[in-house]
Amino acid sequence: MFRTHNSFSLLQATAAVCTFAIIFWSIGVPAIRFAEAANVTSFSDTLSDSAPATVSNHTISFVTPTGLAQGETISLEFETGFTGIGSLLANDLDLSVNGSDQNLIDGAASGANWNVTAAGQVIDITSGTSTIGANATVTIEIGTNATFATSGDSQITNPATSSYWIS
Repeated sequence: MFRTHNSFSLLQATAAVCTFAIIFWSIGVPAIRFAEAANVTSFSDTLSDSAPATVSNHTISFVTPTGLAQGETISLEFETGFTGIGSLLANDLDLSVNGSDQNLIDGAASGANWNVTAAGQVIDITSGTSTIGANATVTIEIGTNATFATSGDSQITNPATSSYWIS
């Protein structure tokens, strides 16, 4: 087999790149990250009725150790089986930070107004210029228990099966 000097150098370069890739992968060099979510602590979801296939209010509470900057989003994802999430509007939710109610709207987030978007199994609450400080307690009420601006009129229907984990 005949190799030229250039083809041998190309093989050496390819081997070097593969070697470094394997070394970096094995020691866990971090990959490029496009989005990072902070873990929350003291997470709870209290239902007004936990019976299967029944409508229920949710009171979700958690502590965010790193806080939330302007324009960032709180995202709540429910397990498959919960229904009615995509029909929720801003008046069906309340957001409280350390006991202080925040203004939720269906339009674009701006100023002190937080935008609410619900689709599929996900509810996103995006801040305008509001922030949440580190170690703040955040409480989100979903359903007819949401009464800050106007009373909520939509609830989430529980799955037909009887138990789900919150993670």
